[in-house]
Amino acid sequence: GAAPAEGGGSPAGGSEVWTWTRTPPSLKPPSVHCEAGAILATYSKYCKKRTGKDKDLFKKAVRLFLFVDDASAKADMERTVSQALAKLALPRELLASQESLEELKAVGLKGQQYFIIPTLFHLVADLQRQKREFAVLFRSFGKDHEKVKGEWNAFCELRHPVFSRLIQDVGPLDGSVPSLPDRRVHDLHTLYRDSEGPVLILDTFTNGPEDKTWDSWAKAKPKPEADTRGGRVYIKEVLNAKTIEGLDALQQWMRSHMSSQATSAIKDDWAWWQFHGERAHAGKLLPLIGGPETTRQIFFDDNIDLDDPRIVDCRDPFGEAVPADVALREGICIKVNPVEALLSEDYFLQKLEGP
Repeated sequence: GAAPAEGGGSPAGGSEVWTWTRTPPSLKPPSVHCEAGAILATYSKYCKKRTGKDKDLFKKAVRLFLFVDDASAKADMERTVSQALAKLALPRELLASQESLEELKAVGLKGQQYFIIPTLFHLVADLQRQKREFAVLFRSFGKDHEKVKGEWNAFCELRHPVFSRLIQDVGPLDGSVPSLPDRRVHDLHTLYRDSEGPVLILDTFTNGPEDKTWDSWAKAKPKPEADTRGGRVYIKEVLNAKTIEGLDALQQWMRSHMSSQATSAIKDDWAWWQFHGERAHAGKLLPLIGGPETTRQIFFDDNIDLDDPRIVDCRDPFGEAVPADVALREGICIKVNPVEALLSEDYFLQKLEGP
């Protein structure tokens, strides 16, 4: 996990050192006094500066706090991260008996941790209790969608051994109560991108041909000079899947998804984002709905930067790119600090209601 800490970088013997300010985890810069010549910087930002383009070293430095020289500070930072990770751990009593383990297995929880961050369950319960109209769309470059689907649906059907209690007084969100929407995930989709535009492959979870995946194309050495995946042919001739093609059509699909207060999941096109240097214009596509009714769309992601949506390609209702500062300032793209989000069950609700 990324380090939550803020610190001051100051010169020492001709090189910079990073010292933790010992303020609580936060994305907001702390109000602390810095010594002359020092500047405030997150540990993650400091690591990026130290490691340059070495991604492996950067990940290792962040994960192991390699560049934290103060042993006491390092121990406290590790303790904070451990406390956060403990919030993902399943209650010990649920792991103590075979009956409980079978119950967990039935909802897709076969390990010792939740797949879904707990603050999301709290957010949905709060919004539902307030009778707000909303929809949820899980977005990921990864392949854990089925696991998320299993845990999420158990929550909606009041089968989750821990978090269904949050909506016990509201009722099941599985379509069995006429006054409550069916918020279960029924389908998994894939969003493919190329120079012709986006293609949402409905009811299909794919990374291209098994012997020549789209991700493997993006990882090839040397780096590909052109998109040779031939994804549209594969989608049409091999998958024979239903599709939503083009930005306008995708915008309409999202409007329908919102109006039905549904929940779904999309596997995004990591290969396209990687091919374009991990730049926002090739990231997870977010077409804003627009129209006479005010609809607020929010994209939570821990890979959003404080000054750059980075992993989110936000488009206005006319298909134009939303400037980075606008997307961030207006709360369309919201960076998530995983440590903060794990330590506070109201984290997403606070972000939703905050500036």
